[in-house]
Amino acid sequence: MLGGFTIEGAFRGRTQLALAQSAITVAEAAAEEAYGLGQAPLGPEHFLLGMFHLSPDDIARAALITLGITDLLQVRREIIRLTQTSSQPVGVADLVFGNGAYAVIKEADRERHRNIPPVTNSLYPTEMIESGHLLLGLARVRFTPNFAMDVLGTMGVDAPLRVGAAIAHHSPLYAAAQAARLRDMLNIPRDQRS
Repeated sequence: MLGGFTIEGAFRGRTQLALAQSAITVAEAAAEEAYGLGQAPLGPEHFLLGMFHLSPDDIARAALITLGITDLLQVRREIIRLTQTSSQPVGVADLVFGNGAYAVIKEADRERHRNIPPVTNSLYPTEMIESGHLLLGLARVRFTPNFAMDVLGTMGVDAPLRVGAAIAHHSPLYAAAQAARLRDMLNIPRDQRS
């Protein structure tokens, strides 16, 4: 972990939302990646880089692997190309959640509240934002620029729906909840549901 970086400090003056350990791991790794690239504040692209620091069986990392996003160096190079920044020293105090990163966290929290079972490998409910929620938030947030989705787009993942499908592939609870939401949206009577 980057000395002096704290999750509490990264929220700096904004409403702090509860992050599960997997999301904390992503945020801490995102700070390390941003620091290494000389980029501050943290943006959605740094969360994407942070997801590479999760174990391969974590839901967000597993979804990225399913989508064919497996090369951290390639993603890092693409972020440097898109952001057109050079490595310049940044202080740890500069590593706060920027508007884009905070928008991802807020969208992840909305995903968690949409009566969807937790996007996690666990079968138990969560009151916290998990890494899978962050990946969904990253894909669905309407913030410009969203360099993370730009990077995924250059690698063939051009729609939030593909990200959701990859997460559903690794989370049966999420898949079941999405199917139930779709049935409700289509007004399929309960007695005709399979």
